[in-house]
Amino acid sequence: MTMFYAGTLITYIWCDKSRYMTSHVVLVVITTF
Repeated sequence: MTMFYAGTLITYIWCDKSRYMTSHVVLVVITTF
């Protein structure tokens, strides 16, 4: 169960990396201004 959860989490992060980076950049811009 733990391995399955870890694998799912890694896959989700891998597939969602571009959106995460975009959100991170937006967050940095918001906090900067």
